[in-house]
Amino acid sequence: MGGTEDGVSVEHSNHTDPEEAAYFYKETNVYALAVSFGSARGQYRSKAALDFDVLHKIYEAVDVPLVLHGGTGVSYDDIGVLIENGISKINIGTILNVTYIEKGKETFSESSLDNSLRNVLIPCNDKVKEIIKEKIYHFNNNRALAN
Repeated sequence: MGGTEDGVSVEHSNHTDPEEAAYFYKETNVYALAVSFGSARGQYRSKAALDFDVLHKIYEAVDVPLVLHGGTGVSYDDIGVLIENGISKINIGTILNVTYIEKGKETFSESSLDNSLRNVLIPCNDKVKEIIKEKIYHFNNNRALAN
């Protein structure tokens, strides 16, 4: 899978081969399978270029929930198609990490030294909570449309 995480970058990503996914599933009986079909880890410079044909073939080849890494850069418009094609878990860690750090920089820079650390960190948690609520709202709405 392509992208950047923890300072490690992978420029090119190979898509998961549906036949290899089926073989892997058959041999391991995993409970969920993370697949690569165009998303990337880390910050996106543009909308993710997802290959829904590859995803659909993987979905038909395995009988297990599919996981999407790199969900931060996925358009809400694409969520319904992802759900229809077996995506059951969408990882959105990058946006949560970035949001927390941005808010932390702001609150730490504005805080006096005698301020409680709790007063500096709670706004970071609250900002992440807002993002999570937004994601849940959009994922649930698109799930309803997909079903």
